[in-house]
Formats: sequence, structure tokens, C-alpha cells
Amino acid sequence: MAGTGSTIGDSIADGGADRRWLGLTGLCLSAALVWLAFADFGVAVPTISRDLGGSLSSLQWANNAFSLVTGAIVLATGRFGDLYGRRKMLRIGQSERNVRIQPLRVAAGLFQHAR
Repeated sequence: MAGTGSTIGDSIADGGADRRWLGLTGLCLSAALVWLAFADFGVAVPTISRDLGGSLSSLQWANNAFSLVTGAIVLATGRFGDLYGRRKMLRIGQSERNVRIQPLRVAAGLFQHAR
């Protein structure tokens, strides 16, 4: 193949394959965070049921509402990723999550310390 264009062999020779694996690892870790969000609700269901007296039907409604809202957010952020760049949106989302979760970590530490 004549010309100065980059080929797959060139990107592998200069470490491009390592960067692709790193990108795949980051994407898989981000997908795991979405899975953990749904797993958290499943862990909290017995406590919610006991403390608030919710029935199985109402807890199913809450789970479905949470899933629907999460799906809508994932769809919207996917569109923003198409418009503004996937890497930029991924970094914004991860940063926003870290900023949002930090007060909860501090509060949990204070609550544990108060016991």
C-alpha cells in the first residue's frame, strides 16, 4: 500500500494496541459502575421494606422507576457523547459522580465516628 497513511501494523508497533486495551478497561469499569447502581438498590430493598413498611408491589414500582430514569439518562448522555465527544463526556460523568459522592462519604464517616 503506497502513501503515508497509518495502518493497523503501524499503530501496534508504536504502542497503539496498549492504548486500546487501556480504553477498553476504562469502558468496562464505567459499565460496572452502572451495574453497581442497580445492585445497590437490590441490597437496600430489605431495609427499605422494614423501615418504611413498603409492600413488594411498591418496591417493584420504585425499582422500575429507578431503571427507567437511569436508562433515560444513559440514552441522553450517549447522545451528548455523539455530539461533544465520548471521551469528554465520560470524563465529565466520572468527575460529576466523584463530586456528588464525596459529601456522602464524609457524612458516612461522621456517622460512623459518632457511634
